[in-house]
Amino acid sequence: MSHVAGLAAVKDKLSKLDRHVAKRMEAAIEAGARQMQADMVALASVRTGNLRSLLQSDEALRIFKRHGETRAEVGFRTRNMKKRGYMYFFVETGTKGYEAGWRRSAGYDKRGRKRYQRIKRTVPARPAQPFFRPALVNLKRNMARLRKEAWAKAAADMLVS
Repeated sequence: MSHVAGLAAVKDKLSKLDRHVAKRMEAAIEAGARQMQADMVALASVRTGNLRSLLQSDEALRIFKRHGETRAEVGFRTRNMKKRGYMYFFVETGTKGYEAGWRRSAGYDKRGRKRYQRIKRTVPARPAQPFFRPALVNLKRNMARLRKEAWAKAAADMLVS
C-alpha cells in the first residue's frame, strides 16, 4: 500500500483556502470602492465645489457585509444626495444647445398630444465633463489586479501557516 506523507495537512490547508480568499476579496472590494470614490472626486468639475463635496461625503460610500457576501455602493446613494445631485447627470453627459426661436419638446397636454415651447434666448450646448464613467472603467481595471493580488496573498498565507 502506498502512502503520501503530509497529505492530511495539505487537505486541511486547501479546505481553509476559501476563507482566506474571501477575507482578502473583502479587503479588495473595499479598497476598490474607496479608490473609485477618490477617482470620482478627482475627476469632478469644480465650478462651485458642491459636486466634489457630495462625492467626498460619508454617505457617498457604503460597504455591506452580510452572510459572507461583500457589496459596495458608490455615488449618489441616498434620497437627499439624489435630490441635491440631480443636475450633475447633465454635467456627466453634457447638454444640447438651443437657438432663439427654435421649438423644443415641453411634455404632453391633457389629451396626450405633444407640447412644444418656443425658445426665447439662445442656450449654448454644454460639453460633457464625465466623472463617473472614467472612474468605473478604472475600477474594472483595478478590480482585475486586486483579485489577482487577493488570490496571491491568500496562497502566501496558506504557505506560511
